[in-house]
Amino acid sequence: MKKPTLKKYEGKSQEDCLKYQRYLTYSFRRIAASSKKYVDKLNLNKTPSELYFEKCLKSWEIDFQAQYVIIHPTFTYTIADYYLPKYHTLIELDGSIHNDPEILLKDKLKESMVKAIGFPCILRIKNEDISGLSEDWLVNYLTNLSQLTD
Repeated sequence: MKKPTLKKYEGKSQEDCLKYQRYLTYSFRRIAASSKKYVDKLNLNKTPSELYFEKCLKSWEIDFQAQYVIIHPTFTYTIADYYLPKYHTLIELDGSIHNDPEILLKDKLKESMVKAIGFPCILRIKNEDISGLSEDWLVNYLTNLSQLTD
């Protein structure tokens, strides 16, 4: 990930810096509250594929976070279905709605946003492929991906 620079603070008064810090804190809290409500809604309405995938990840003892919120520096956010911290990888389970051109465009925007933040990519798995997924395939894929992006 890119390290923040302090150039925007050079020549600014301490008061201006504190105002900016309060603005950032307020904006972050507003986004966090908004995204939490949406995440709670998503967690209540999981698809059968999501339930099955979570069951697999738990049985394979792969650490994950479901409905992972990613906040962009422009104070927009997106939510990935899953985040695997060990592999620094986002996973999206794509149902048939992801064949829609409008949704495909949103998916591309989401991918460019997460790449700008420092995630290498989003692993997209179609719902119909979930039942055939094996632990060996997923771990090998994630290991190879993390080696490519190091």
